[in-house]
Amino acid sequence: MNILYKAAGFMSLGLGILGIFLPLMPTTVFVLMAAWCFAKSSPRLHTWLADSKVFGVIITQWESRRCIPQKARYLATGSMLVAGGFAFLAMDGVILKCVVVLTIGLSIFTVMSVKVCPVLPRGIRAGYQSNVRAGR
Repeated sequence: MNILYKAAGFMSLGLGILGIFLPLMPTTVFVLMAAWCFAKSSPRLHTWLADSKVFGVIITQWESRRCIPQKARYLATGSMLVAGGFAFLAMDGVILKCVVVLTIGLSIFTVMSVKVCPVLPRGIRAGYQSNVRAGR
């Protein structure tokens, strides 16, 4: 079973990395899914991902407080609006345009329904993250 979780973790991480460059792909969701899969299969891989400079803050905040950074919320919403706008303009027909609006609307609703993490002062952030990983 561990091999399946590891494979799913790497696939999710790959999709999350693609999401950095493709506005229709959600980065945060796939990175959190990768962290969950790695936590189930390999503590070493989970620690590696949670300690990364790019994704570490998102993972730590989600695992400790079930929230996402305000910046991630803004980036997700903005990229969905831009990509949704292009998709809306590219679609022919009322039904397809309604599907685009509904999909983007539900996606934005989902992102906006997740709690935003309070901003911690810079010096506290590093100590907070190390305390969370140490289990304190």
